[in-house]
Amino acid sequence: GTLVALHILFAFGAIGLLLRMSPAIEQILQENIYSIEATAEMLSLLAASSHQPSRDAALRQFEQAWQRVSNNVTEAEERPVLQTIRQYHRAALGGDGQAVETVIRALQRLMHINRSAMEATDEEAQRLGIAGAWIAVLVALVSFVISLIVVHKLEERVVNPFVELYRVLQSVLAGNSYRRCREINAPEEIKRVLNAVNLILDERLTHD
Repeated sequence: GTLVALHILFAFGAIGLLLRMSPAIEQILQENIYSIEATAEMLSLLAASSHQPSRDAALRQFEQAWQRVSNNVTEAEERPVLQTIRQYHRAALGGDGQAVETVIRALQRLMHINRSAMEATDEEAQRLGIAGAWIAVLVALVSFVISLIVVHKLEERVVNPFVELYRVLQSVLAGNSYRRCREINAPEEIKRVLNAVNLILDERLTHD
């Protein structure tokens, strides 16, 4: 029962490990997606800036999207890119061709950084998942081997001595007065029991 409980404990421990990995991975993916969506919004606002009836509204929406990305930085590479966007976005929305080109490149770089982070997270998640699965298999295998060793030792040091004692007593009851318990690999307490039985049988034989 103890060995079965140990196996179950290992199994649920492995499952718990994998379940604890999932929320962290999911959070990272959501953060990167959040940044990509805000970046896409800035690109669309920049593309439509020349057709906007109100440049102020487009500027306000652009800066709100920039702030969302800025508050959600997950990679160190994002900070200089965000600084570039902040520096040139007003001129870009105002129609400056050079500024537009600079901001577009920066936004594309920002999206690339977040996509790369998502891909790296996905690869790491797969690697950890495979490693976790193999660790669970290894732990189960070690536990199984330990259980076999424990059962073997239990049989050798506890069960076999009592089987020997039972056979001796059965043999004596069947009329073999000279049958005795053999020296056997067992705990000291069980050896004392076997020796005591031998002494009792010796005294009985001497008395007879």
